[in-house]
Formats: sequence, structure tokens, C-alpha cells
Amino acid sequence: MQIFLLKFFSRNPSRKEMQDIQRLIANYYAEKAKAGIKKVCKERNYTAATFKSMTNQSLRTMK
Repeated sequence: MQIFLLKFFSRNPSRKEMQDIQRLIANYYAEKAKAGIKKVCKERNYTAATFKSMTNQSLRTMK
């Protein structure tokens, strides 16, 4: 990946290309985070109601 990025940047990409690459990388990591959150929610049987009740709890008392 590093070599790919070095080659890409060595050709002086346009602003649009840079924005496109940044968007691709951000979307990639957003999807990975979303998948991780879904996995944890499924493992712990979290529902929308679970999250709603969490908003009413103090962070010091959550377990």
C-alpha cells in the first residue's frame, strides 16, 4: 500500500483525485467501523431501546 501511495503521489494528482482518494479511504474505514458496531450489537443483543436507555445513564454507572 505504501508503494502504491508513493507512486500515486509522485505523479502530482489533481485536487479532485486527492479528494476522491480521501473519500475512498474514509468510506472504507467507515464501513469497517459500521461492521464492527453491528457485530458487537449482535453479540450483546443491543437494540435501539438499549441505546436509548444508555443515553439516560451516567457514564460513571454504566457497566
